Amino acid sequence: MLKLARVFALAALAAIAGAAALEAGVRISGFSAPFWYRPDAALGWSLRPGTQGWFTKDYATARPVFVSLSDAGFRDREHALDKPDDVFRVVVLGDEQSEAMHVALDESWWWQLGQQLEGCSVAAGRRVEMLNFGVNGYGTAQELVMLESVAMRYQPDLVLLQFSAGNDPQNNSFALSHDKQRPFFRLDEKGRPRVDASFSAAADFRRHAAPSHELARRIGDRSRAVQWLSMLPEPRHRPGVQKALLGPPPGELWEEAWRISEALVARMDELVRRNGGRFALAIVPAEVPARPGTGYGAARMAAFAAKRDIRAVVLDLDAAMYYRTRWNSEGQRAAAQRLASALCGSRDRRLRSE
Repeated sequence: MLKLARVFALAALAAIAGAAALEAGVRISGFSAPFWYRPDAALGWSLRPGTQGWFTKDYATARPVFVSLSDAGFRDREHALDKPDDVFRVVVLGDEQSEAMHVALDESWWWQLGQQLEGCSVAAGRRVEMLNFGVNGYGTAQELVMLESVAMRYQPDLVLLQFSAGNDPQNNSFALSHDKQRPFFRLDEKGRPRVDASFSAAADFRRHAAPSHELARRIGDRSRAVQWLSMLPEPRHRPGVQKALLGPPPGELWEEAWRISEALVARMDELVRRNGGRFALAIVPAEVPARPGTGYGAARMAAFAAKRDIRAVVLDLDAAMYYRTRWNSEGQRAAAQRLASALCGSRDRRLRSE
């Protein structure tokens, strides 16, 4: 028994030494990948409040970016819930383009847009405050839930939806989406969107939301080795452009996905207008640079916006302005400039009459 105890003790010491060596090696290498997200029973997933660390995804940028999430759980600075009288609030909804962890906070398109809107008549002389609710992988359905449950509480004067024509319609369709652990909307007999949040009762979601998984995330906050191990294997489905969205819908399911997306945008517009605000669209085309026949999605959403008198801007930026599927620093700046020009109008930055 004594000999067996010694064997177990030596094995335990070896395991501890190995773990310590792995931790030291990963730290020396500079690797950092905090658990940025957590399961969310309303949204599918959301950012973890107060998380900070180096964003080092290889598809994003050659240089790591230090990211610090707000206490409210957004890639943004802190904001008070109550809006001061002299403030014009702009709420941004979107996916990874708006989350923008791959660039410094003050390089993000929405941060720069806020600076360019200062003095613009759209703000009526008030100080502009940008609030970013963008989260990686979100579709329009999640963005609507975010708007209804969280963002509207901040009393926005303008809500700006960043719509990705290359994947949002698929993300909005239960039949077509790869990731089912998110809310979906289905159209009723009158074409109105009705939420389906049954994902929160699924076994996979409940497993990821279990206290044991949250404990693992908390341990990962302090252990680079755990962070490194969690990256293996890579996710099977990476976000990107879907070929079926480059042109007209190839089948009924894809047409339905577009109808759902349009219904969600209409509901956002109605909610914002009903509360005295304005609603606008920033449309990211499906393919960059666009080839003949690949601009269907951006054109369709822009036409839909025009029918509803929604201000819409198609951000057809050059390929040199991207890190793969995300805008680089130059792209962020160009997007901000185009949106500011559209919202403020002519060179004297006056908003076109409505």
